[in-house]
Amino acid sequence: MEVLVDSIQECFRKVIGKQQSSKQVNNIHEKIKEAILQIYQITDSKGKAHEQQPEYKDSEIEKKFKNQKEELTDITNQNSALMKTNQELSKLRIEREINIKQLQDEKESLLTQVAKLQDEKESLITRLSSIAGSRLKDGNPIIADLSDDNRPLKIAERFSEIYDNDWTDAFDNLITDKSEIESIHILLDVLQSISKSCQELSKDQLQNLKHFGIPLDADAEDLSRDQDTYDRERKAKEMQMLCGPLSAELVQMKFLRNPDFSTKFSDYIITCETFITKCIKTCWMMNMQEVPMCLKFAYQPGDPFKRELYKEYTKCGGQCGYLVWPLLLLHVDGPSKKEV
Repeated sequence: MEVLVDSIQECFRKVIGKQQSSKQVNNIHEKIKEAILQIYQITDSKGKAHEQQPEYKDSEIEKKFKNQKEELTDITNQNSALMKTNQELSKLRIEREINIKQLQDEKESLLTQVAKLQDEKESLITRLSSIAGSRLKDGNPIIADLSDDNRPLKIAERFSEIYDNDWTDAFDNLITDKSEIESIHILLDVLQSISKSCQELSKDQLQNLKHFGIPLDADAEDLSRDQDTYDRERKAKEMQMLCGPLSAELVQMKFLRNPDFSTKFSDYIITCETFITKCIKTCWMMNMQEVPMCLKFAYQPGDPFKRELYKEYTKCGGQCGYLVWPLLLLHVDGPSKKEV
């Protein structure tokens, strides 16, 4: 700006120096005024522009600051909202884990209860089956325990084997000095005597077992109750059946030491020893059943011969001549073991 003013003044001096006309001077002077005026206007406008520029910058800065502040506020609010949401999610996760743990504990508890109930169910089914089987077998000799080696079917097989084997050996020993009919009657008499004695001994034993199970302080009213009587008889019979195989040896010794038996069959105890001992054991086990088995010795010569029940001895025919071997019945007045 100063250079411009100096240049104008220099021109003015040159004009004066050349002594131009006043009209020209006036024109130049006017132009100089206009130039100076323009200079001042330019200077003034620059000054104003210079004064207004900081305000413009401050306004922009404030506007940007305000916008950034608003963005920061929004970000802060969003961050707070996210933190709150995260806290809620963490809380929900913890609650979920607690619920899962509770459900797992409840599941384990329920599984334990189910297993316990299953065991109790199996135990009750086993007990019920045992009771039902016991009630079903109680007084019903047709139904037998297949695991029992002394059940009626096995006894019938042993009784048949005695006739097929031991009876034949004893008969051969007797027939050396006895007739055929006499030998048959002797062996039949031995068997019948053993059968009768075993029935009597088993009844006495059962009665003793019943009394053995009566408490010492029991009164007549207690003994008269039907249920108590049934239970006592049931337990006594179970004990007798359980001890049957063990007591068979003692029964054999009792027979051989019995004066009546040993005197009556003294001539045959040695020669028919195996036959006698096997008959004693088999007849004894017949009476160790829930319902005792029995032998049927009754017959009448001339009765119709029933091949489904008896075996022929030496001759075949339609009528019975004499009895060689008795019929085994499942119980008194019951069916033959061959019919079962």
